[in-house]
Amino acid sequence: MSTNHEHDLIAKHDIIVPIVEEAKEITKEHIETGLSNGCAEDGSKKDQPTDEERKKEEKKVSVSAAQVPFLQLFRFADKTDKLLILAGSLCAIGMGIVLPLFSLIFGTVVVV
Repeated sequence: MSTNHEHDLIAKHDIIVPIVEEAKEITKEHIETGLSNGCAEDGSKKDQPTDEERKKEEKKVSVSAAQVPFLQLFRFADKTDKLLILAGSLCAIGMGIVLPLFSLIFGTVVVV
């Protein structure tokens, strides 16, 4: 007697097995052609970038990470966002004040 659960498992098995087999084949091809160890598809070593190319790449990265003023970080925040940021900041300040006070209070209560 076949249950619905068994039918679902068989259907999933029919989907998963071909995917796993394809992944095994791709991995096998990569190992055979040397793609996993920095080689080109034909098995020869890839050209390493020169120092000049690396510097150009670093400049591209530094240009895209331009600094902005602190308040510009919140330019897209609406009233709800600003209210939540304010509430979170006040709660963080409160916890920063209360935690040392708890240490002082429990230190005087528990005398060892």
